[in-house]
Amino acid sequence: MRLFADTNIIVDFLSQRRVSEQPARLLFALCALGEIELWVSSSQITDIYYIVRRSYGVADAVARAKMIQLRKHLRIHALSGYEVDSALRSDWADFEDACVYYAAVAEKADAIITGNQRDFSKSSLRVVDYDGLFDYLENELGLVYDEIPF
Repeated sequence: MRLFADTNIIVDFLSQRRVSEQPARLLFALCALGEIELWVSSSQITDIYYIVRRSYGVADAVARAKMIQLRKHLRIHALSGYEVDSALRSDWADFEDACVYYAAVAEKADAIITGNQRDFSKSSLRVVDYDGLFDYLENELGLVYDEIPF
């Protein structure tokens, strides 16, 4: 399955926000196992670095180390002029979300995963949150994933 991640999904994983810590770890475990391709745009990488560095008070060396680990499992779509122009001409309320959407379309993503589905109400692609993703995998594909406690 090819997923395009909203920025908040990646920040969840890197910052280990309590509300989504377990599903974020599980999502990245599926990436590591090759079950899911997880994509972001090139512009999101700089946004993610900035958010982790500034909003969570992480030192530069720590933020870079986290980004290096992240890149092992994350694919990057080079945002093109076409997607930027499409987002600029769109009637989406949030320019960054519009860029994510048009990049996801260009990558032929199966879905966009986000912590806020309302931001993608104009999407023609499937939009899921963590619960929606794992429900889809179970109900549509018969795949059940869970963490094993050690």
